[in-house]
Amino acid sequence: MDPNKQILSLTEMTDTYHGEWLAVRVTARDEAGQPTAGEVIAHRPSRLEVCEAVRGADDICLMFAGEPIPEGYGFLY
Repeated sequence: MDPNKQILSLTEMTDTYHGEWLAVRVTARDEAGQPTAGEVIAHRPSRLEVCEAVRGADDICLMFAGEPIPEGYGFLY
């Protein structure tokens, strides 16, 4: 891990990169195995751009740093 990179909580990531897609190298998980902290290794407005930026990287979590999907809307991945 790069010593210049910061480990952030999910809340810190959302506050810092609000409205962007993130590729995160997970450094901590809760008892259910869900990510709780990590190192942001790429962030872009487009999910596709983030995927391209980290192609071939191992143990990466992709997430959107923004509001949950509003009621009445759907999400197709």
